[in-house]
Amino acid sequence: MEKTLNKPKKRGKAVFAGNLLTNEDNISYHLGRDILMLWKKCDGSKTIEDLKEIMNTEGLEREYSSEVIRTMLGLLQEKKLVIYSAAGAGL
Repeated sequence: MEKTLNKPKKRGKAVFAGNLLTNEDNISYHLGRDILMLWKKCDGSKTIEDLKEIMNTEGLEREYSSEVIRTMLGLLQEKKLVIYSAAGAGL
């Protein structure tokens, strides 16, 4: 099934000094600092390209491609930590 939404919005909450992400089912995940940083930027108003640009300017000492951002968002979506909030091109 093809995605028709492309602006991810975070769900759940960060706990234990922000090192764990907990979803609505009260399941916690430690996903690493790159994914945590991306999750914090998902406010429902940014596209994948926006997130890529933000991660490349504010991010760690790495270069993030759109494909890497999509993969990270896919993991967050699988763990019920992001939802998609606006119509567009999709993942």
